[in-house]
Amino acid sequence: MRRLKALAQLLLAGAVSALEYPATVELDLVFPRNDTYNNLTSFPVVLAVQNAEAAFDWGYTFSWDIRGPGSNNLAATGTVYQSGDSPVPPDSVDNVWVVSDTAVNVTVLRAGTYRFEWEWSSTSCLESGNRITIQSGVSASGKMHFSVVTDGSGANFTQAALTGECPVYQDRFTSGRSTDAGCPIRTAKEPDEEPDPCRARLDDTMAACVVANLTGEGDGSACVKLQAGGGNGADKDNMGSRQIGWDILTLAGAAFAAGLYIL
Repeated sequence: MRRLKALAQLLLAGAVSALEYPATVELDLVFPRNDTYNNLTSFPVVLAVQNAEAAFDWGYTFSWDIRGPGSNNLAATGTVYQSGDSPVPPDSVDNVWVVSDTAVNVTVLRAGTYRFEWEWSSTSCLESGNRITIQSGVSASGKMHFSVVTDGSGANFTQAALTGECPVYQDRFTSGRSTDAGCPIRTAKEPDEEPDPCRARLDDTMAACVVANLTGEGDGSACVKLQAGGGNGADKDNMGSRQIGWDILTLAGAAFAAGLYIL
């Protein structure tokens, strides 16, 4: 079996970008918060992504679930995908993007206390001498507790609910550098800057677009304004994020199936 020293370059062809390193992706929770909500149909979740350029360059899988009392009481779950080496959507601004999703249609949470948990997975590489190993795993995670009531006394998913306060900081991860082919090398070193969730705060136009996308109600023209003039990226489909494409890992799997591996 012939070992191909350039396999990493073949797998990562086209993945080289102008991304500056070290690069940190910060993830801040917009909705839900530690609050009490009415029993909303198709409960929404909204996460702000700082350094969207890096997030889209590396690709990601945003997986989440909502659980009621007891660890096995799964009430809702969802996943949003984005293949790597993708351009930042035109409605992002200041390198901030908003990824959002909802529970399956007509899912209604009963009154009680719930725990929202999420994980953010992305591709990275490990170097050992001349050997490069491509891997994908959980890069960041977070959680939030909230309550649901059925008497109408709770908060609703509105534009005001998304703009009233700064998002809640959840987690971040950093790549210190990349391989020659553009694959990020993770580092455990913390950035010098403190987390800044207020930088990802949604303005009225951004919030209106998120609400319109997730509920089908409200000011749908806000999304058109964002696409035309920039914004915090609120398109639920985020340019194919729900489409599972042939990304780096797919190519790597095909290569290994063919009996090739990286030196």
